[in-house]
Amino acid sequence: MKKLPTYKFFLSAIVFIFVTLVVMNSVQSFTIVAQIGMYGKVIFSGLGILGCLVFLHNNPIRVVLRNQYLLGTAYALILIFSIFFAVRYSDSDKLLFNLVFPIYLVFYYLVYKSMLRVQFDSAGLETAERGKLMVLKAYRAALLVNTVVWFAIALAGNVFMYDAGGFGGFFVDKIHFGLYAATGFLVCFYLRYHERYNDRSWSNLLQILLYLALVIFTSRNAIFICATAILYYFFLSRIKSGFLIFLLLLVGLIALYYQEIFLDISPKTINELSTGRFEIWRLALKAIFEQGILWGNGLFNLNSIVLSENIGTGFYYLDTLDFLYFHSSYIEILAGGGIVLLVLFVLIMLNTWPVFSRMDKTILIPILWGALVESYLAQPFLLISSLFYFLLMANSSIVRIKRTTVDNLKPIK
Repeated sequence: MKKLPTYKFFLSAIVFIFVTLVVMNSVQSFTIVAQIGMYGKVIFSGLGILGCLVFLHNNPIRVVLRNQYLLGTAYALILIFSIFFAVRYSDSDKLLFNLVFPIYLVFYYLVYKSMLRVQFDSAGLETAERGKLMVLKAYRAALLVNTVVWFAIALAGNVFMYDAGGFGGFFVDKIHFGLYAATGFLVCFYLRYHERYNDRSWSNLLQILLYLALVIFTSRNAIFICATAILYYFFLSRIKSGFLIFLLLLVGLIALYYQEIFLDISPKTINELSTGRFEIWRLALKAIFEQGILWGNGLFNLNSIVLSENIGTGFYYLDTLDFLYFHSSYIEILAGGGIVLLVLFVLIMLNTWPVFSRMDKTILIPILWGALVESYLAQPFLLISSLFYFLLMANSSIVRIKRTTVDNLKPIK
């Protein structure tokens, strides 16, 4: 491929721009910026898909998605349930969201496939890991530039960056900014300890320390995600029993909330401890089981019903909301597509799990664990979920050679 450097730059630029648009979507201090990010990310994803399809014309390698039927079935359930919900309740507010849901997954898949195409011409058969690393390096660059630029703009604009009980950064939202910083930490940590890339540069180390410092002043979930990554890589990854790993992570979570759990336990304390999540989970699960766990509503549709039925009932938090998130990815999935969709998600993870490397698991386990108390896995365009789904799509890809040339016959060492 004669224009290899140009193609590499083009594909890295696609990742860079997408990440920037995702970040802009959360910069709520500047409405026009947030609007550009909100609409720009989905439009750019569509354009990126078209660009990748053109680039992949006459591709010398064939990439097969091992979970394609499970993913297809999962999306069919989401789409069918969301259409039924729109017709039944005359409420189509979230129908467009459900329709465009797969655009992001297809975008991640085709970007990775395009990276494989570039790497195949330069590195032969040793392409899969290099494709992932190429994307993650673009992620890292985008996050660093956005961190510097938006902090500078926020400081110049005298933006008050403190959220209730924590530091909200240029998002002015400690939860989302905490996840932003955690994502930056996970990407840099991955590149530092990756078996092949092993970036031990001062630049990467300083970025790890920067994101870790930001995480400490944001939310407990962001802290737990980063702590889990460190704990898993250095200690838990050496343990063979998956159950024992789960048990140790559970002990760590309990230790984080030791005082509230063992010294002052009451329903009120549990609710305060979970910042209202316990009551939200109770209301959401009650609504799910009342309609039957085999039935779904499409993603984020049941949320509006639960909110409207419980406003003014004494749970003050609901009275302050325009929209209710269930604050658990797994409850969102259950509400969106019933128990079948949740089972499909578990099957996709189990089917792909043996393929994940130690570093992949170091990133994915904390994200899956953090998803217990946040809804990001049901929103594939959020920064931390885009990292999750990219790694999932990359590791679900089976590379098969369609043709070879004198430039791509280098064997794997």
